[in-house]
Amino acid sequence: MLEYEIKRTFLKGRLLQIVAAVAAVIIFFISVSHFQTGSKNKATHKSNNIYLEEYGCGVHVERIRGQDVVWELPRQKPRGVIMFAHGCHHAAGDLWPPSPQCQTCLGLPEERRLRIAALHRRLALIGISSLDRVGKRCWAELRKDGGRNVANILREWIERQGLRGVPLYTMGASSGGQLALTLPRHMRVAGVYAQVRGVENTVLQLPKGRMFPPTVFVHMPRDEDNAAIIRGNIETLKNTGTPVLELKIHPRPVTVEFLTERSPLIDETMAEGIVNALKKSGIVAENGSLTEPPRPATEKWAPLVQPVIGDLSLTLDESHVGELVNLAWAKHELVSDEAEAIMTWLQHGGGRELDGIEDARRKAEQEGEVVWNNKKVKDSSGSYTSCQKYK
Repeated sequence: MLEYEIKRTFLKGRLLQIVAAVAAVIIFFISVSHFQTGSKNKATHKSNNIYLEEYGCGVHVERIRGQDVVWELPRQKPRGVIMFAHGCHHAAGDLWPPSPQCQTCLGLPEERRLRIAALHRRLALIGISSLDRVGKRCWAELRKDGGRNVANILREWIERQGLRGVPLYTMGASSGGQLALTLPRHMRVAGVYAQVRGVENTVLQLPKGRMFPPTVFVHMPRDEDNAAIIRGNIETLKNTGTPVLELKIHPRPVTVEFLTERSPLIDETMAEGIVNALKKSGIVAENGSLTEPPRPATEKWAPLVQPVIGDLSLTLDESHVGELVNLAWAKHELVSDEAEAIMTWLQHGGGRELDGIEDARRKAEQEGEVVWNNKKVKDSSGSYTSCQKYK
């Protein structure tokens, strides 16, 4: 009897140990599963909202000479430096996605594509914000110092990065395009990439008889006033022997392919919902073409689009959808069309080596530098351990 009780007690204790062990295993797997699910959700959130690409070494934010500066180096030794100047109501951080390093960055669709193109062309990219950060955020300082402070910022940053002597290119849109066209008056610039805004022809006449650098004008003929100014700029530069490339941007339909190709935050299902909502609002016809300017009509279509896009913003000048719809209207908007070919054209001395945009596109393809080629780039968080300082 005593032996039986001892055995029963032993077996009972053993059973409790087994149950405890099984429970521990179950709890462990539940915890692991929860952790993996949380990690997956976090990774998905990261890929949708941070989408760091493999071409750069990571974003850096600082203030230089009283102005906000955002910059990134390519993974390989830079072939040059390209400065980006935003338009009114925007900021330098629009080129980079939001991240712990740049929480105010927006990563807008066209700006993002310009950034990837620059880094893929092995250009060190520096964006500078205008002094005006509370008003229209245009480049009002052009009327005060003519862009001299920006030129000094560039000199200081280039020296610090050990990039003195590499070609400097200036790029800007709208009022930022005016700054890009003005900087050759204050420093040596190898090429200018100006979008949707021209300048007075006197700005293009450099002091001491210096020749203006090769210049690309990207504009939208629907904006007749700016198109006329740019035609005058092109004529002035050609008369002085400066290589000039002109790219006209025309209206395009709002389609699922257009939206998903341009923004990593818009998948096919969301894009279909956006297109249907825009058609329901009456601002987009059945063939996808816009029936009226989208910005003044925002109150007409935004309430129908917002439920489709969830927590994505429709705030003017901060919205992926808003920027792309405005681009489709093609009157006054930043655009990334042919960015790789344009940068290739500038890097090869403009018309001195390449005849036009098609020749530049072929050259980029020969060099293996084409990023887009009508395909959406896959984003990767990557590791920046391969990046180096270029001293």
